[in-house]
Amino acid sequence: MTDDNTKPRKGLIARMVGVLIDPGATFEDIVRKPDVGGPILFILISGALSAVAIASTLDMLPEMTPTGVPMPPPALTVASGIIGLIIGLLIWWPIRALVFMGVGSLIGGRATFSQSLAISGYLNVTEVLATLVAAIAVATTGRTVTLGLGMALSPEQVATPWGVALNAINVFGLIYVILSTVALARLWKVSTSKSLAATMVLWLVVVAISAGGAHLGRQFSGMFQVPQ
Repeated sequence: MTDDNTKPRKGLIARMVGVLIDPGATFEDIVRKPDVGGPILFILISGALSAVAIASTLDMLPEMTPTGVPMPPPALTVASGIIGLIIGLLIWWPIRALVFMGVGSLIGGRATFSQSLAISGYLNVTEVLATLVAAIAVATTGRTVTLGLGMALSPEQVATPWGVALNAINVFGLIYVILSTVALARLWKVSTSKSLAATMVLWLVVVAISAGGAHLGRQFSGMFQVPQ
């Protein structure tokens, strides 16, 4: 019988593609021999693709900015959006890994930080898909496409906590739930039902935090409104 540790690991590109077309075997391979190359490339690709989508939102910026708040320069908006996305993903990457370790230990799973870090990073494939679809939509139609339940909301409503929560329910969120369920089952070596339950709880927490952040953002913006 061949020891799992003697099996050759999948190549970088094979892993990056495999998390979508063969997630079970690929995440198992990542847990066996974790790496950070794929996750870093996913983050950089997301940042590059986001430039197209962020630039397209410049026309909607006046509608999304509260009345009386000064408009930032377009170049600054694009640059800060790209940098913000990359930094956000880089910060969230190890935090999510630590969360995976903590939750895994609570339900009887065991994983090292390097394994959790690799799994956390490769789950950013959904961010790549989201920014890719957004970039294609902008390039072909000149407009961004919202695939969440909040697609009928106005730009101003999208920026509200309720709009953020509705838009979190989309095809990419579904893909993330599926991939995370498969990945955590391999990482923790637990049943799929346990990993699905943990994934749903963690996803709901993230949505709640995002909605809360939108609320705080609007409150903060209101402080800079210029009296009419």
